[in-house]
Amino acid sequence: AGIPAADVKAPWIFVGIQQTLRYLPPFWAGVILPFAAIIVIAFIPYLQNNRRKTASLVFFSIVIASVILTLWGYLL
Repeated sequence: AGIPAADVKAPWIFVGIQQTLRYLPPFWAGVILPFAAIIVIAFIPYLQNNRRKTASLVFFSIVIASVILTLWGYLL
């Protein structure tokens, strides 16, 4: 008497995560992918010498990833 799982929509802020979980196995989408993203973002400061450039790179990387995941969830 509930809504089928395929028809459930998350609030807009979580749509990217929901779409990732829809197309990847839960372990990969919920554990491996976020962990890898955190590791990559954590090591970006050690790859550059210029702190201002590094901060901009981290900020724009997060913004671009958020926009891509949100659009992916909205359009699919």
